[in-house]
Amino acid sequence: MPFEYNFLNRDEELYTLQDAFLNEVIKKKKCVSFLIRGRYGIGKSRLIHEFLNSIETDQRIAVNIPKLRRSIHAIEYECQKDSSEPYQPFMEIKEQMEAQQKGFRILKNSFMLMISLLPIHDVVDDLQKIVNEIKTGKQEDVIRAKETKTFAKYLKMLKKRSQRVPVLLCIQNVQWIDDFSLKLLQTLIENEDSFWGMIILEENESKSLNSTTATVFSRLYNEQKIKNLSLKLLQKGFEIKILEERLRPRLFTQVEFEHIYTLSEGCPGILAELVDDWIRLQGNS
Repeated sequence: MPFEYNFLNRDEELYTLQDAFLNEVIKKKKCVSFLIRGRYGIGKSRLIHEFLNSIETDQRIAVNIPKLRRSIHAIEYECQKDSSEPYQPFMEIKEQMEAQQKGFRILKNSFMLMISLLPIHDVVDDLQKIVNEIKTGKQEDVIRAKETKTFAKYLKMLKKRSQRVPVLLCIQNVQWIDDFSLKLLQTLIENEDSFWGMIILEENESKSLNSTTATVFSRLYNEQKIKNLSLKLLQKGFEIKILEERLRPRLFTQVEFEHIYTLSEGCPGILAELVDDWIRLQGNS
């Protein structure tokens, strides 16, 4: 199992997510969307990880929704660079929901069991039919008409799923999302009567967005449909905490620490990889 470092220097960003979840999602029963941006290794995935873990441990949340669990109510998907299959993220999200539903079957509360077994196969079948028509070159206006109907059905499914407990959708490397999935994502974010929960998108700024995705996110931000959370490089000092936690105290001089900070480029993820590589090399020598 990979070594997990202590969560460093992102308390303000974590509080922003927690505060929005508590005051806008839980108290107002809204759907709130965030775009977390930053370069590779800066800590976007770790921030999301810490936030999702906190929804169970934060007493302010637990007192309002004691049944909220990351393993049941958070659905996570990572877009792949070379995958352009239409709606793939939402196909995968469906599969995670099905797996979570199997876990629900052990619940003793019959009402929660009824909610957990809501059918979702039909909407996914509809998405697959559209995919097939896209691949066979069906006319665009026909596809658009079916998308509108199917997207509404997908949203209805999410609303049913979040009747009693909010749902969190997390999509990483969203810069690689396909254009068809982007349309469905846009529908979920823009809808005034969306599902109860939170949408968290993670964008790696080291990888350029295509023009369509960039335009959509810019418009959503300008229309205040999505909140931007841009992570900055960490200041000097974090490298000392990581190295002393992973290795031992006072192993390096101040000059060496400064050189290591330069190598890390202010990114904890890059430094963690450098340390792991160094330990691996020492073990093989």
